[in-house]
Formats: sequence, structure tokens, C-alpha cells
Amino acid sequence: MDHWEVLESEVVFANRWLRVRKDRCRLASGLIIDDYYVVERFDFVMVFAVTPDGRVVLVRQYKHGIGEVVCELPAGYIEPGEEPAQAAKRELLEETGFRARRILPVAVLYPSPALLTTRAHIFYCDDLEQVGAQSLDESENIEVEFVDLAELRQAIGRNELIRDCASLAAIMSVLEFMDKREKEESG
Repeated sequence: MDHWEVLESEVVFANRWLRVRKDRCRLASGLIIDDYYVVERFDFVMVFAVTPDGRVVLVRQYKHGIGEVVCELPAGYIEPGEEPAQAAKRELLEETGFRARRILPVAVLYPSPALLTTRAHIFYCDDLEQVGAQSLDESENIEVEFVDLAELRQAIGRNELIRDCASLAAIMSVLEFMDKREKEESG
């Protein structure tokens, strides 16, 4: 598969959260696209955390883009110089007050590869310990929710509870990871 040739590239907008780049590209067919926009954002982590009694830790928070409160996995940006696993531990602790004694990488997903440079690093955590209260940023208002693993599977099948695409993709990746581990451990 041929890659596009970038003929020119210009940053047309930048702030502390993102950069928007306008590329002029030549396709393998020779077609020129004069204004292909790419959004550059930080990579982020998503954490599928399971309590000792088998409940999944979820968070509810307002998302201004859609103007609604959504239920999703604990998540957040990876800070410059920070390893993804460290970011996952930090975000879980900040958003929920839980510390994970075990954290396993599951997948790296691309939320919208035609438009975004961002990668989502997905982690599975268990052996959780409640170590304190949330430590939220001033712009965050997050409610922690617990859902039984079987109920979560059913809710996904009914298109209920989780409607955030990134969380849904992460959950499906982790459920497959868990199923595979269970099969390996049982036989």
C-alpha cells in the first residue's frame, strides 16, 4: 500500500491541548490534496480495572463536545516523558482513588487514524486497593461507578451504559484478553 507524499505542512492552530496541521499531499495516483487537516494530540491511557469482588470500575463525567454525561473507563493523557503504564496507574488513582497492584498492557488502538495522530494505550488492572479519595483536576467532576463484569457484557450487547467508542473498543479488547487468559490458565 502506497503512502501519501507530504509536499507541504503548516501548523494552522496550536494550544496546550492540540495542534492542527494542514498538509498538502500527493497520492500514488498523482492526485494532489491541498488541504488535508490532521489533529495532533497527546497519546492517552484507558484503564479497565477490576475490584477483588469482580466489579469493573467506571467513571461518569460531562463531555462538552456532545453536551452529555457519559460512562467510560478511567482515562487520561500521558504526560511528556511518562511511560504509558505509569500514566495508567496515575490516572486510575487520580480519578477513582484506587491503586492497582497489577497492571498489564492489552493493546494500543488508534481512535481515529484518518484525522488524529493519537494512540490509546489500553491496560487491564486488578488486585485493586482503595487508598484514598479522588484527586481531580480543577476542570474535572467525576463520579465513580462499579458494574458487575457479567452486567457490563450484557449492557454492551444491548448498546447501553457505554456509548463512548474509545471505551467500548478498549473494553472489547480487554474482554478478549481476559477470555484468552482464562482459557490458558484452565487448560
